[in-house]
Amino acid sequence: MKAIIAILTCVVFTLTSRSQDLEKIKASENLFILIETKNKSSFVKYGGPLFKRKSSQKQEWDVTYVLSSQKKSESDLSFHYSQYINFDLADMGIFTQVFYFNKSFIKKNKDIIITEELIDKIGFQDFFKLISGGKQLFVIDKDEIKNNKIKLKQVIAIQEKEE
Repeated sequence: MKAIIAILTCVVFTLTSRSQDLEKIKASENLFILIETKNKSSFVKYGGPLFKRKSSQKQEWDVTYVLSSQKKSESDLSFHYSQYINFDLADMGIFTQVFYFNKSFIKKNKDIIITEELIDKIGFQDFFKLISGGKQLFVIDKDEIKNNKIKLKQVIAIQEKEE
C-alpha cells in the first residue's frame, strides 16, 4: 500500500508535460482516465446508493462508467468502482483505493492522463489493449471535482463479449 502511494506521489510531482504522451502512458503502472459525462461524451455513469461512514462523509457504494464503442461489432467497456475490488479484499477489510489531489493534478499530468480524445485517436481496441495487462486503473470524474480537489478512484475494467 505504501509503495502504491509512493508511486502515485512520484507520478504527480515529476511529470509536467503539456500533451499526452502515449509511450509514457504505456510505460506507466498506473493509468488515469479522465471522464466527462456531459455533452456528447461516449461515457455514461451509473451510480449506486450513497451511504455515510463513521466519518460522516458520503461514500459511493457502487459506480460504473460505461464507454460505448462507436462500432456495432465491438462491445462496450465498463469501469467499475465499488467499496471493495473483490470479495477476498472485502473479507480482509481492505477498501478500494481512493486519493484526493489538488485540481492542478490534471494540468501537471496532462501527458499521462487518458482522455476521450486520446481514446478516439488510438481506437477502441487499442485502448482496451493499453489498459489490459495488470495495470492499475484510476478514474477522475470531472463531475466530482469539488473545492478545487479531484478524487482518483481505483476501478476495474470489464469488457463484455457480444455473442
